[in-house]
Order: sequence, then C-alpha cells, then structure tokens
Amino acid sequence: MFKLKETKYRMCPNRCRLFPQFSNHPCKCKEKQFSPNGKPIATMSYFLLARQLAYFIANNEIRSSLYQTMTQEHSPGMLKDIFDGSVYKELKPNLFPNQSMDDLDLAISLFIDGFASFKGGSSKMTIVHIVFLSLPPNERYKKKNMLQVSIILADHTGNLYSFLNPLMNELFILENAGMEVRFPNGAVKVKVHLLLASGDIVGVQELIHHSGHNSSYGCRQCHIKSVSSISPTGRGNGRYYTGTVNMPQERSNDEFKYGNQEFGIAKATEFAKLKSFHGSSFFGLDEMHLIGANVTKKLWSMISGDFETDVNTTIRLPKQKCLKIGSALVESGRTIPSSIFEGSFRDVSRKAGLMRSVDWIMFLQIVVPTLVFENLVDIYTANSEQVQALMSLVIGCTLALLWEIDDDDIANIEENLHVWHLHMMNNVNFHYLRHIHTICSKLGPLRAYSTRSAERAIGFFKRHIKQRVLPGANAANIIKRQLLLRTFERIYGEEEEVLDDAEEPENFYVIQPTVIDNFENDIDEEFDSGNESEEGAESDNGDSSDEKGSEGDEEDDESPSIDQVELWDFQFSTLDAYSKYNLERYVKKYWHNYFPDNRVRRSTLDQNIRVSERLFKIDTIYRCQEFPSTAKKMDALVKLRLRIKGGGWATYFAGEHPLCLVKIYGNLQMTKYGTSPRAMKTGVPYGHRTSENTSRSDKFYVVHASNIRGYAGLLKSSLHPDRYYVVYPEMIPGDITLGKISKI
Repeated sequence: MFKLKETKYRMCPNRCRLFPQFSNHPCKCKEKQFSPNGKPIATMSYFLLARQLAYFIANNEIRSSLYQTMTQEHSPGMLKDIFDGSVYKELKPNLFPNQSMDDLDLAISLFIDGFASFKGGSSKMTIVHIVFLSLPPNERYKKKNMLQVSIILADHTGNLYSFLNPLMNELFILENAGMEVRFPNGAVKVKVHLLLASGDIVGVQELIHHSGHNSSYGCRQCHIKSVSSISPTGRGNGRYYTGTVNMPQERSNDEFKYGNQEFGIAKATEFAKLKSFHGSSFFGLDEMHLIGANVTKKLWSMISGDFETDVNTTIRLPKQKCLKIGSALVESGRTIPSSIFEGSFRDVSRKAGLMRSVDWIMFLQIVVPTLVFENLVDIYTANSEQVQALMSLVIGCTLALLWEIDDDDIANIEENLHVWHLHMMNNVNFHYLRHIHTICSKLGPLRAYSTRSAERAIGFFKRHIKQRVLPGANAANIIKRQLLLRTFERIYGEEEEVLDDAEEPENFYVIQPTVIDNFENDIDEEFDSGNESEEGAESDNGDSSDEKGSEGDEEDDESPSIDQVELWDFQFSTLDAYSKYNLERYVKKYWHNYFPDNRVRRSTLDQNIRVSERLFKIDTIYRCQEFPSTAKKMDALVKLRLRIKGGGWATYFAGEHPLCLVKIYGNLQMTKYGTSPRAMKTGVPYGHRTSENTSRSDKFYVVHASNIRGYAGLLKSSLHPDRYYVVYPEMIPGDITLGKISKI
C-alpha cells in the first residue's frame, strides 16, 4: 500500500563494516561473506529517510504546521528552540530562504546511541534516530513522529561511517537536489538540511574521528590539554583536565573539515561536507549524558565518599547523613504528585546503580538544593564556599535545562558554572560544563536538541526485540511495522483516544472553557466572560512569595485567561453544600477583588455551582482533594501566581479547589546561603507541617483556575523534624522571594 522502501546492505558477519550495494569485496577480517547459494550471510536493513519524510509532508495539516514552524518569529532575545540560536540565523539566508507552501526548506537532527538489546547479553546495537525539527516542538518528540532509518548490529566498531553511508548519501541529495513530494491536490518541492548530529560520547567521538576523551586533547570543543593522574576510584590512571581560569582556544571549523592530528582529530569528518555544517556546535552537547549520567552521578560519588581517592572532601557527607537522605526520599513518595517530575525519587544511598540519566538530572534540580544543601550547611555552615559553589552548579545547570531562556539566562549560566569551576578546578574538573553557555547561544536551550527522544526509542526497541539469534532482522521488522502503522494513521486519521481516569495526557491540547455567570444583576456585559463560578472541592496548601522582577512588568495588567481551562467529571451543587469551608464568603471576596468597584456588595451571588473532580489546564490534569485519587499520594498541591496588594504579582503554593478554593501555606520561608553574611542569597522554599500536613497559619482563598502555574510537591527534610521543602518542576534556587500572606 505504501511502497515502503527497505534496502538491504551486506554486512560483515563479524560486524566490522557495511558494504555498498552489489559489492563483492571481502572484509579485512577475512571472514566468509556469502553462503553457498550466493546470498550474503549477514545484512542490515535501511529505510529511506526521504520516503519517511515524504509521508509527513504529503499530509495537508502537517505540511501547514511545517510551514508555520519555519516561518515563525519569536520574541527578540528569547531562545525557545534551535531556530532561535545564532547558528540557524547565520544559515537561514542561504539554506532556509523564502519559504512557501509549494517550496519548503526543512531541518532535521540525527542521534546515534549504542545500547544492549538484552540484559547480560553480548549483543550490542546502535540506533540511527532522526528528529524532524521542522515539526512544532510539542509534536516532534511524540513517538509517532520520531524516525529511525536503521539499527546497526554493532556498537561503535571503529568503522561507523560504513554503516552511515546510505544515510550520508541521502543527506547530500536532500540538501542539494532535494525532492518533489506529490499528493492528490498538488506537489511541493522540498530540501532537507541536517542541523545537528549528536549522541553519546563514544558515538560523537567516532563521528568526528576524535582520539577520545581519554586522550591528550580530549575535549571536542576546545584545545584544553589533559594530564595523567590517578583515577578517583583509585584503580589506575586516567586523563583529566587541568584547572584554568581562562577558556582555552575553541576548535576551528577547519579542524573538522581537514583533520588536525596534533589536537586529536585524526581526519576530516564526512559531516563537514554538508552545507549546514557549523563546526564543533554541529555535534551539540547532550544534557542527558553530560549533566545526568556524568556530572551529577560523579557529584554524588564525591558527596557520598564513593571515590577511593577523596577527590574533593569539601562536599563530602558522612555515610549516616547520606543514608538519611535516601530514607527521606523514600518517605516523601506520598507527598509528591505522580508524574510531575520526569525522573523518579529513588533511594540514592542504596540504589544509585539503578538511577537513569533523567533521575540524576532531577536529583540535581530538586534534591541537591534541599536535602544535600541542609546537610552541607549543618557541617560547613551556610557561609561556606562549597555551599555557594554547589548552589551555583544547580542554578547554572537548571537554567540551561529550561525550555525558554534569554540572554540574561545565558550570562547567568556562564557566571554560575564559572563559580563552580573555580571551586573544583584543582580537583575534578567538569570541563564540558564551561561550554554550555556557548552551545545555548548557538543552538538554543539544551532541551531543544536533547537525546531524550532517542533514549525513549531505545527503550521501545529493548522491550520489543526478542530474538537473540537474529536480533538485527528482528529490529528491522519492528521499524518496518512501526513505519507502516504510523503512516497509515497519518493518512487515514487516528481514532480519538479515551483517557483512563488515572491516566495523565502525554501530549499538548488546547481546549475551550465552560463559563457560568454568578450574579443575578448589576453586572456589565464587558465583565460577563469573567464570571465563572466553577467550583472544585477542598484541598490543602502555600505561602505567598513575590516573584522576582514581577512588579511593574508587562504582565501586571493581565486578566485571568480562561481559554485553556476545562472542568472534568463535574456535578451540580450549591455553595451551601460546602459551608464547612465558608465557601460563599471566599467566593464573594474573590469577585470583590476582581471588579474595580463595589458592585459585588450590591449584587446577589448565584448559589448554583458545578463541583469538579479534575481540572484540565493546557497539558496537565489537576485533581481536587475532595475527590482523592486511588494512588494515595498528595496530588493537590499547586504553584499559583496572584496579584498582591499594592500592585504586581506573587507566587503562592496552595492546594487547588477549582473556581479554586485553596488553602495557602502561611509559614513558608526560604533557605539562605552565601560567603558574605551581609549579602545572603535565597535558595528554595520550605516550611513546617504537622503529620496531617497542616499549619495554624494557613489561609483559605478563592482564585481563578488560570492562576495555577503547575503542580508542586513536598520533600521531607532528612535533618530537621517536620520540615518539608516545596519542590516543583524547573525549580531554580533564588527564583522567587517569599512575601507576607497579608498581601493578598
């Protein structure tokens, strides 16, 4: 039906290399290549990239979204995607000129990563994974939109390019001649350019013919020279970067185009022949491998004392404190909503070996500035240099991991990671961190070109590859089946998915609200759209906080937006039914604050309301505490942004009650640290709660559902009884300043 183009290439049975079609050449290993009937003993399947892309482009809706992505203009100075970086802006005039619906120039990225198809097995495989960058960001990383052209039955054998030759040939054709995609109502000319080729450290090492991170010039970004030293584990010597204040010279484009053996580039990389090649930044920096599997994993080894050589004792914690951190993480499981963080809260003291890259990243963002921080302060004081350095590491990395950053964020990334570097440069030098701000400036935020999608694809193949004898053929059949199913869905449409009660949406949706008027008279028409009386049920929790830079900013005059809010599973009720919360009083107070005059005092409040079990806002489901989930977790704590008396906006932590009745935490404060007692910095919010998660200073309040900014959770302290840290996705130390609850 779809004329799927599967091409089989002869491969050496020893997996040494791939041969061109119709080639009869022997392999250098002298292994027998053909069976008695003349057929190759081993083959690799390749699925044409052009054919896969064509099925996307032939779809009218997808083609329209491709055009919109490639012509969209973002706010000056704001980096939300790879198209906002300086590299794309330099390439755009020549490679991505005037776009039209019948003549498109599109962008893709390539990820190469090795994996073991079976636990404990010797079968190594390498995924060749394509991300269609020209799709909107909220679409390109969905499973149905990710592409694989092949799975190599080898693990970076040293002749990786022989396996990539079919893809490289296509890339040269697509960027020069392009292709014409025909469909029932017309045709479109398309050229496709590769903007990025990334992957794990070993994979990128082979792509650029680099001597490796254990060589004299082990950095692929610059000319820093490494020295030989005993490894942190105490087992043999390794190559390590010396600490310098100034950055070494960056590698030039010519090194990749022609090679530079003096500095570890053995020969030219084939990717340098592409028109879209832009030097060392072409190979990116991956947050999963760099920040997750490398930096944070090693950081915990230093903290917990796992390194035999005591690499940096300034941040080491006693074993008993490390065990308490692990126990606190386990105990906090019930107070942290499911799925609001991408990683898992594991007992890091006992199960560090089971942690994935996403777990380590979350550990750095959430656990280091809370549980690790409090224990370091307990031993070294809040004014110690190591505490400031560690918090600088958290701030720098967390900023780089945001989906949206600006020039100020890039400057802060550089500044904070430099503070960490100065503290560590004579011990373990996390050198690649010093290149993050440059890469972000060139390519946008790290998340825009992360290998997370490739890791998800690897997980899919690991679950479905079953044959140990012929795993390569098994993998090819899985790719083929997925291509056919996804193409069928795109052409003939997908059935609408029905979400299970306990299932959270994986994708982004935009939906329209339902609106009910509260008042029976004296309401002007211009305010009718704001008179929602959609009520949820009781929930817990938050204290107020002024958001930095919020007062006097452009958003000060914003009215609550309701065009992306919907109530799910609601029932009709009355305000009297919730008299235990004195609900009518709080609803009246809400409307009095909403209108600029005293009209509420001379109006009659409609007693009829709708009580909803769940609130759906953009891409997140918020559950009402009056209708607890079966997960037996606290899943009603949210982060709010509200107006405060005197103007400006503030951040609050509260349990939701949609039009939402919330109970705002009244006893939160911020952690503090800094080398100067007169200029202490703020960290993250925390407060003391009873075993029933209450506090006498809590305050009920009614807010609009659009004021909800996201879920939050409570992380139990490992050091202080009844202390809980309020944690939330993309939490950055110092990004909010707590205020008084009396301001609302």
